[in-house]
Amino acid sequence: RRQAARERRYGKRSNPAGLEYRRGVDFMGFYRLLGLDDKMASATEREVKEAFRKEAMRLHPDRNKGEQNKKKAEEGFKKIQKAYAVLGDPEKRKLYHKGQIAAD
Repeated sequence: RRQAARERRYGKRSNPAGLEYRRGVDFMGFYRLLGLDDKMASATEREVKEAFRKEAMRLHPDRNKGEQNKKKAEEGFKKIQKAYAVLGDPEKRKLYHKGQIAAD
């Protein structure tokens, strides 16, 4: 409601860069996926890498038996891969902290 009223009053805001900013959303979801929710933005690259490896071993589809477990593990594995791709790269990490990369 507030956004609709604001748009009626001031017009729609356009973002020239085409970036979608996430305000009021859990934008530290990638840290939680890797189990770094206690460190968050202060986690070093080494800590991010160690956390990724730990979660990758746990969620790797080949290490999980059963069709149902394998599917769930595969989905989780894809999520942590995306999280590591963003948090492992310093430039992408800065954009993530600014809210320019979404943690789907």
